[in-house]
Amino acid sequence: MDTYSLIEKRCCCYCTLLKKDRKRRGLIKKEEGDTVRHIDRDRHLDYSESFVKEHMEKWVDAWNNHDLKAVLSMYSDDIEFSSPKVKVVFPERKQSKVTNKRELEEYWTKALKNYPNLHFTPKQIISQGNICVFEYYAILDAPNKKTSVIEKFEFRDDGLINKSSGFYGVTEEE
Repeated sequence: MDTYSLIEKRCCCYCTLLKKDRKRRGLIKKEEGDTVRHIDRDRHLDYSESFVKEHMEKWVDAWNNHDLKAVLSMYSDDIEFSSPKVKVVFPERKQSKVTNKRELEEYWTKALKNYPNLHFTPKQIISQGNICVFEYYAILDAPNKKTSVIEKFEFRDDGLINKSSGFYGVTEEE
């Protein structure tokens, strides 16, 4: 049996994209003013391929523009982010994990200072349900060196990322 929940409409293009995706898939039941009513099926939503692709394009664009505010807007406040790079930026930490948006902002602010030429190039996106696996190349400092990265994202029902794990491969010279 379907239950109903309310999600407040946000004033940004990301939420407009989420709303369009839900409409297209028939998940939006009724709209009233600034509130969107959608069907909550007691499970994570299955996001469409086009939603995930557009989300990842916005993510890459925000990173390549070093727009940290735009990147952080895609994450929940209780984000759980894991990466071996966390210990590189915060050597005093015992875990390679960040567990809230404030810490994530601090981590990425320091990382952008360390890598002012950071640039991502998408390679492949695979998605199923509320999970997306994104493969890309990261150019960290030297323009002729690229690192292979695979990042796994888990989306909440409101379309925000609440869990992310980064995995780094070899660095190659072009």
